[in-house]
Amino acid sequence: MANFMIWGGPVFCSTINQVPWETETKVSCKPLTGDENGKYYNSLVGGELTPLQKLIRAAMGDETPERVGIAGFSAFHNFANKMLANSDDRATISYVHLADSCFDAKNATTPKQGYLAYATEAMSGADKAMIVTTSGVPGVDVTYQNPDGSSFAHKNGHDSFDMVWQAALSASGATETVQESLPDGLPPPVWTKRAGNVIWLSYEQTMTHEQHVKALAVPLMTFFGVPWMKDPSSGVARSVSMKAEEARRNYTVPILVGLGLLAAWLIWRRG
Repeated sequence: MANFMIWGGPVFCSTINQVPWETETKVSCKPLTGDENGKYYNSLVGGELTPLQKLIRAAMGDETPERVGIAGFSAFHNFANKMLANSDDRATISYVHLADSCFDAKNATTPKQGYLAYATEAMSGADKAMIVTTSGVPGVDVTYQNPDGSSFAHKNGHDSFDMVWQAALSASGATETVQESLPDGLPPPVWTKRAGNVIWLSYEQTMTHEQHVKALAVPLMTFFGVPWMKDPSSGVARSVSMKAEEARRNYTVPILVGLGLLAAWLIWRRG
């Protein structure tokens, strides 16, 4: 039985094809910019099927997917937040990857409700995982210039997702820790956080907005998404830090060898 993935926002469909899924995966890719993402979601509303069910039907016919995930970049939040606010569709989705794809109005004081609902469930131990990368220095809004010379500002990715994070922590009662296991060669984030199965990597200004999809999305989906979509008992659910385990092995072996040599020398001296 195949899995199903949605890949959206201002993306190239070829990007998602670089992820080495270990399970057959059917992909629905719709590259859209700005508000077109929200309009696309609205066009799927209505009738007997939910928006997600319609996309699955279009990609897989009458086949029911084993597991379902959604992933996207930038303005994909206009689509993803609405889909995750739909309780029927949210119940079907077990993996979410947001590549710097959480932005709110400058004066927003409440988090995105779809993101909040999903993050709360993923933090609470449900069969759900959420991987998020963000850009932006805390407290510094992002300003865009329009073609006519006017400009507008909105919250950066960090500040927008922080509202989701804090509200989900409160609602779930989860404990915030540091995520240490990361893909080899991944550009290092400024910091990482983890609560339940929600993992947040903040890059502040060390990576451009575009690099979240060009340099980070594929290795992170490969490291977390591939094993999770195959078997949720692996991947995101791993509790042992790979780096910590590697460090333990690197230090334990030399120590044991050294103790063995010391014991042999003492025996020799006594002899």
